[in-house]
Amino acid sequence: MFLVNCFFFLAAMCVAGSFVDLVANECKLCPLHTYLDSSNIFATECVPCSEPRTRTLNEGSVSADDCRFGKSQCFHWGLLDAQA
Repeated sequence: MFLVNCFFFLAAMCVAGSFVDLVANECKLCPLHTYLDSSNIFATECVPCSEPRTRTLNEGSVSADDCRFGKSQCFHWGLLDAQA
């Protein structure tokens, strides 16, 4: 019973851009190319960016708006990843 209560407490402490790692029993930042908003504080994985915006610049992204165009699309034109 104690472990269940501990899990729920830990999950509630995770913020947007992070998920609950059940093995390590801690919050971890969403990896590159994924995000997680604050609507699911019990999430155990982050949401992958979807086409055509498949990349993030950093770990811990909090919104689909953080997803950028993939490298091949931006660098094909010689542009930096300036578009959201």
